[in-house]
Amino acid sequence: MHRAGKAYGELHSQHDNERNNKKMRQDQWYVKSLLNAKTLQSKVIAVDFDGCLCKNDYPDIGEANTEVIDELLQEYRNGAKLILWTCRAGDYLQKAEDWCRDHNIIFEAVNMNIPEHIEHFGGDTRKVYADEYWDDRAVKKPDC
Repeated sequence: MHRAGKAYGELHSQHDNERNNKKMRQDQWYVKSLLNAKTLQSKVIAVDFDGCLCKNDYPDIGEANTEVIDELLQEYRNGAKLILWTCRAGDYLQKAEDWCRDHNIIFEAVNMNIPEHIEHFGGDTRKVYADEYWDDRAVKKPDC
């Protein structure tokens, strides 16, 4: 093959490889975007522990609030992602997590954003993002 022809062929092949790699990256981005969009479309509920999932008896754990637990489990079955959102820390937090597990409540995160939101937004934030915040001390303001 003529030298110029060989160089043209190599450039053409290199161009095809670059185009194919770009297309593959676009396809991967598209698939990842679809997965993120589906995940980000899931309802996220941040739920308080003391006074919400159980009667407030801090530092002990009060009686289970079965109505709230039943509603939360139904939301989970419907696809909601759950965050335990509490002021408890250390051993008190561990006891609350164990209590929740004993009541079949499964959390995506504890006192932080769900992993999909952290990835989507490029990091975690101090404020937990959720579509709904279940808390015994919440006050809904009319124009918020």
